[in-house]
Amino acid sequence: MTAARTGILGAISRGSSRARFLKRHAQVNRVLELGCGSGSNLIFLNHINPHLELHGVDIQDSDGLPAFVCFRQLDLETGSLPYENDSFDLILMVHVLEHLHNPLTLAPEINRVLKCGGHLYIEAPNWVSMLIPSFGFQRRQHGPFNFFDDPTHLRPWSKHKIYSYLTQYTKLQAVKVGTVRNWLRLPLEPLIITMGLLCRRRGWIVTSVSNLTGWCVYGVGRKRE
Repeated sequence: MTAARTGILGAISRGSSRARFLKRHAQVNRVLELGCGSGSNLIFLNHINPHLELHGVDIQDSDGLPAFVCFRQLDLETGSLPYENDSFDLILMVHVLEHLHNPLTLAPEINRVLKCGGHLYIEAPNWVSMLIPSFGFQRRQHGPFNFFDDPTHLRPWSKHKIYSYLTQYTKLQAVKVGTVRNWLRLPLEPLIITMGLLCRRRGWIVTSVSNLTGWCVYGVGRKRE
């Protein structure tokens, strides 16, 4: 296993809401990630279950994606997915909604390609992310504190907005909505922030502040059988 892949697995598997969901739903057949990026979530799933058929789409090309991901380059703003009806047991959309001008056009397509009984997991920045000060510490290392630190962000989300997206637009049953947190890490966050300042590691501080403030929200939807 490469060092990069080991780092991805460690970053995702620290008790987050997303990691818990992926571990519970890894025993399926076909998975699609919308806006898969470098494929960290798909790599995580492949580590749990190497027999999964993994698909990913993104507006960027597939550079850096592992060979086990069936990739298609696609602009999600078109609101059309190049797959047959009832194609996937599980669909992931992690930190994509906040980049789309009109995410509602994609919702019917998600319903169409998701199998009956299948699940959708979505995650996006919480509205409270607009209230976090834009911290100038080690800017060259990147990583947003405030929602608008990322110039590609258009609008934040809330738990109720996630719920409405799942139920009114993707026409799914809302199984759960919540704030993304790793509860086991919470008592350690002040120490991690202090270490980040001493070691001049912006990423450590960003991760801890995100966990403390509930920077992200998530939702799980299920297509009725």
